[in-house]
Amino acid sequence: MAAGGQGAPLTVTFPVMFVQKPQRHVRRGPPNLQIRAPHRDAEDGRRRDEAADEARQGEDPPRTVVSWRGAVIEPEPGTQAPSRKAEAPARPSLQDPRIQNQRASPNERQQAVIDAFRHAWAGYRKFAWGHDELKPVSKSFSEWFGLGLTLVDSLDTMWILGLKKEFGEARRWVSEKLQFQKDVDVNLFESTIRILGGLLSAYHLTGDALFLQKAEDFGNRLMPAFRTPSKIPYSDVNIGTGVAHPPWWTSDSTVAEVTSIQLEFRELSRLTGVKKFQFCAGDIVLVPADGLRGLQWPVIGAELTFQCEWRLRVEVE
Repeated sequence: MAAGGQGAPLTVTFPVMFVQKPQRHVRRGPPNLQIRAPHRDAEDGRRRDEAADEARQGEDPPRTVVSWRGAVIEPEPGTQAPSRKAEAPARPSLQDPRIQNQRASPNERQQAVIDAFRHAWAGYRKFAWGHDELKPVSKSFSEWFGLGLTLVDSLDTMWILGLKKEFGEARRWVSEKLQFQKDVDVNLFESTIRILGGLLSAYHLTGDALFLQKAEDFGNRLMPAFRTPSKIPYSDVNIGTGVAHPPWWTSDSTVAEVTSIQLEFRELSRLTGVKKFQFCAGDIVLVPADGLRGLQWPVIGAELTFQCEWRLRVEVE
């Protein structure tokens, strides 16, 4: 108001308001995975296989590349199962392991890992060579299957660490001493991930057909475990007699074990062209949930989590 009673226009200032657009909701967490259906139309699958076979005719075979780490980089196999009409690949001839390319000197942390492995390996070599496990306190060994579990399971590690001398000694033992014609029960899961997986990993890294031949021999000896009416394999199998049976502590198989062996058997089929390995192991995950409940398996928290993790790994691969 102005002096003298004369009023001036009253001015009121309002703060400027900006209307913000609502933000889009961003979903946090892992992306949605495209899980392919377990049951496909047979006719469509057959036509796709035939079309793919025709497209591949006349093409140059893909080349195998050896990376700077010495690993064999093969053509991407894809996620589809090998065609039932496909011919078995030619058997590679026996050869010495590939010579690793010249590598840069390891840094301090890498050298610490190499030194730690060498220390542990020296104890195994001195007190438990060719046996399953080292007992470091008593400086002796123990046997589970009598198949040199520690040695076979360490082949890929020695190759990756560049321990040529240690790897060569271990390969010689595999060639001369590792025999599967023996009367011994093995656990299907443990022998798959340690013996079969160890041999397949060594073959992929070195290209040495010795490891693939041993892997196929061992895979054939595990097949009796899958000969069940339900297609759920027994947990134990005698690799010498071919007799499979449940574990001694229960009448049922363990879901965490029999549903986490698909990777090794599928890869064995891909490398050898023998489809029975993949089909036997793959049938397990197609068993309906009602069938699993009917078997009254001992499914507890840790085992169920383990099974789910490995199933996801199979689907993603």
